[in-house]
Amino acid sequence: EELKKAYLDILLEEKQNTTRRNLEIDVKGDVSGDFEKVLIALLQAKRETEVDNANVTKDAEMLYRGGVAKMGTDEALFTRILCNRSFNALRAINDAYYRAVNHDLAKAIE
Repeated sequence: EELKKAYLDILLEEKQNTTRRNLEIDVKGDVSGDFEKVLIALLQAKRETEVDNANVTKDAEMLYRGGVAKMGTDEALFTRILCNRSFNALRAINDAYYRAVNHDLAKAIE
């Protein structure tokens, strides 16, 4: 919400029509591919606020299977988990991932 408000403030400063502009549409027009999908997911602000401990290990396993364990990467899976889980959940997922494969998610994403 803060990002969308800042976007509207910039439009007003530049004397642009705020009712006809949309941040998501502008992002879609400026970027594409997986980067676009990540930005749109973040703009939709659907990040969870709590840690669902039942899903932490499952998410870590899914990230492993969707990345390091196979040829190619399941970008949609990474986007869904990394953009929607709470920051505390991401820390817990990273810890579970590290315990399982002896390296963290940052290395897996490289």
